[in-house]
Amino acid sequence: MNDPSKLWTDLCGVLEPRRPRGWRQVEEQKKWCFGLGGTSLLVADIADGESFVTVLEYLADVEHHYVSTRALLDALPALECRYRGLAALQSEILESDIGLKSAGLVALLKELAAQDNAFDS
Repeated sequence: MNDPSKLWTDLCGVLEPRRPRGWRQVEEQKKWCFGLGGTSLLVADIADGESFVTVLEYLADVEHHYVSTRALLDALPALECRYRGLAALQSEILESDIGLKSAGLVALLKELAAQDNAFDS
């Protein structure tokens, strides 16, 4: 059986180098989230007392359980590609005629470009 604290450390070791792809750690909740501009299209965590990693596909409302970070690492490319880029609502806002010219919009577009570079390299 996996030790949850070691599994968390291993999970951090797997996802930390993937930050450029869109992963970020939510330290106070002990979760990792995937998505640009603060969205959480994928959420990875280890539930209290559990010995596996859970990844929630938020939009599909589907949970995946991985008994090792190696198994998660094998599944990540497909999951990340499925949720790469902007969320649907983010795209709708950008395509609208709202005329957004905020620093937040500039930051989101930079984040999108950085994610594209990470996936392409």
